[in-house]
Amino acid sequence: MFKKLISGFATLAAVFYLNVSVNAEDSDQIFKTRVNEINNNVKRVDYLIQNFSSITDKFNMLSRQADRQDRQQVKDAVEKLQNDITDLSSRLENNKADEAQISNDYSSGKCNQCLTRIENVLERVRNLKERAQNITQKMVSLEKETKARVVTSKKSEKAVNLTDMALTRATRMAGKTGEGQNAFPGLRRAFELQEKAKEALVAGHMEQALDLTIRARDVIGVTLQMALDSSDVALIKEHAQQYYERTENMIKKISGEINPDKNPNAAKLVTEAQNQLDKAKEARDAGEPYKALQFASRAREIVDQIARFQHQVETIDQRIPNIQSKIDRATGIVEDANNAKATEVLDKGVDHFNKGKDLYDAGKDKEATVELDVAVKLVAKSVDIVKGTGTVNGVDIGMEIKKTEIIIKKASELASTDQQKDNVEKAKTLVTQAREKTSTPEVCLKLLDQATNEAFAVIAQAKKDNQSE
Repeated sequence: MFKKLISGFATLAAVFYLNVSVNAEDSDQIFKTRVNEINNNVKRVDYLIQNFSSITDKFNMLSRQADRQDRQQVKDAVEKLQNDITDLSSRLENNKADEAQISNDYSSGKCNQCLTRIENVLERVRNLKERAQNITQKMVSLEKETKARVVTSKKSEKAVNLTDMALTRATRMAGKTGEGQNAFPGLRRAFELQEKAKEALVAGHMEQALDLTIRARDVIGVTLQMALDSSDVALIKEHAQQYYERTENMIKKISGEINPDKNPNAAKLVTEAQNQLDKAKEARDAGEPYKALQFASRAREIVDQIARFQHQVETIDQRIPNIQSKIDRATGIVEDANNAKATEVLDKGVDHFNKGKDLYDAGKDKEATVELDVAVKLVAKSVDIVKGTGTVNGVDIGMEIKKTEIIIKKASELASTDQQKDNVEKAKTLVTQAREKTSTPEVCLKLLDQATNEAFAVIAQAKKDNQSE
């Protein structure tokens, strides 16, 4: 209270001084300085508000791992913080509107008390920044407290076992329902995540194990939702709805900040984000919350991409030397490999980098940022070419082979009967054939699906035999 009184007296004193002791030239400079400080504080609060969404998403993930009592406590606390954030956002928008109105009055010479009014806005925005920082600290503290209750070895092990059962059901369904062709790529990914979760569990990394096993369960949900327990589906419905609403608000906010005539590329991205969110709504209404969450996540990625772009424009002077370092490293790798295709791609990346620097020198930061983004992607691609990685029709063939081999290795460990061992050998042969067909991705993936089916059948039967014993 005492601090606020002192701050209030200081503001009044400053305002009094401004209104009686400055000439017109000084007044202009002071006004501009105050407006710049307001804008900087507003940017900081906007960033913190945007960051609240990612923290809230973490709470939702923790809620899925918690028991009923912990889940309700987290939900109540997050709702209270969400109300604070909503009020904070509303007050920030009001102050932004006040600043715009005062600036307009000042430039048109209609205002004798503009310095007083702008000082008041500045003080309010400073208070909002402090409040936003306090909310952030509360959320971080709550996250730590929740993790301490939720992330335990017993709960982590239980979560991993639940995913194991869901994955076993999904593998059986994929082979019997005729959905294998569409399901196997997803199930390979789920199996890979689940194996990593088990490794983390054994290593005592409980938080990592929980995160990985929940991600595996989400992949199963997108692939074969019917394989999951109804209680898990109910939780994801709530999570998907909340995620959808937050993403919808983010799209509304960022679309209001973009002028389609001045920034058509950003406007296109906003349209694409809205299209993905519309698909999320369709999936949600169709009773497919996992797919709804997947589409909403894509929409969020686009919104985050726009936000990152805006941040990159503001920090472009720091990016240029960082990108130059990446180019230097990539040049060494590509030259050592003597790969013509990689050299061609790298040269294109360097061309875009040089264009970006020229645009930056000309004061065209947005255009420069676009060129630098292209340069970064091409430089990374040149290294991928040398390492033999990459995708074909959106599918990383090399990764699919590795995932299939992980599944076969597990099947080999579990195989006990001659039939099961024969099936493992058959799966290995199919992978060998797939390696020979990487130039024809459709054939390669079909062989990998067959190998996956053989290996999953061994795993499912072995687990069933163990349960019978």
